[in-house]
Amino acid sequence: MKNKQYVSWICIFALVFGVFFNSISTKKVESSGTTTVKIHYHREDGQYDPWNLWIWPEGGEGQAYPFTEDDKLGKVATVTLPVDVQRVGFIVRTDEWEKDVGDDRFIEISGGSGEIWFYN
Repeated sequence: MKNKQYVSWICIFALVFGVFFNSISTKKVESSGTTTVKIHYHREDGQYDPWNLWIWPEGGEGQAYPFTEDDKLGKVATVTLPVDVQRVGFIVRTDEWEKDVGDDRFIEISGGSGEIWFYN
């Protein structure tokens, strides 16, 4: 239980830290015509096989993406979509469409990129 609380506090700190520094930035970011998302994922059971991501730009078609990196939280995927959007949807799932949770999740995009940390 303490690990979940610790990870929760880290996630809250990361969100507050990101909002604070995004709000004081005065640099104008030009659109590159692409959107990059970085997703950090932790599973309490430590079993990352056969999980992957289904990612789509809001209003667009989705595609499967693997987790390609490891970090202290668990697995990481960095995906660049060929469109410039404000929201990107994602599902953690298996190739047989077993989902880790029933709901679709969304990442808010700022300046062409978004990053999220979460655990299951």
